[in-house]
Amino acid sequence: MSFLLLSPGLEVTPRWDVTRVASCAAAEALLATGSYHGLVVALSVTDALPLLQRVRQRLPLLPLLVIVPADRPDQINLAQSLRAECLLSPIGQVDLELFFQHAKRFGPVTDHALSGYLARLRVECGLTARERDLLAASITQTPRTELLTRFGISEHTLKSQVRGLLRKTGHSSLDALMRAVLRELLDQAHRPAAARSEAHPSHERLSSLPPPAA
Repeated sequence: MSFLLLSPGLEVTPRWDVTRVASCAAAEALLATGSYHGLVVALSVTDALPLLQRVRQRLPLLPLLVIVPADRPDQINLAQSLRAECLLSPIGQVDLELFFQHAKRFGPVTDHALSGYLARLRVECGLTARERDLLAASITQTPRTELLTRFGISEHTLKSQVRGLLRKTGHSSLDALMRAVLRELLDQAHRPAAARSEAHPSHERLSSLPPPAA
């Protein structure tokens, strides 16, 4: 597998397998048909932010490096909301090397692995099917308005269900819970099989999240 690079003029050392693309449409087409270790995008590219939003929704665990224009540091917050590593332009080879090394170590994690983990977490924490779906939706960054339509519920009911999810998992916010799940999933996915077996015998919990509240 290689990395996708959408950043005109950015040089990459030959030791890394990198596929360069010239447009957001080309990047999206390749991501739809293949598996990649990570995606590097310059926000200066036309329609880069909408691309990243779509990519994060479809591929919640894909490592992202976003290069923010030096004259638009305010865009760092936008990129960070997509759980991306953000660096101000220009970036150097050391920055790319560190991202490639990190991404190759921790990605990719499959949708199947995510679904399996959420199913186990549902049992561990006593989540309802709706609470599991809410967590999955937060990981894929589904818009709140879409959630209300999909579940056919009111804003008040949605907030109540989110509070129930947070109470059972012991987190103060949906964002904190989501990040804990992603960290645990990535850790389990790359832990040696023997270590996973020793760390999680059949009678122990499968995650490091706190037990359900009494």
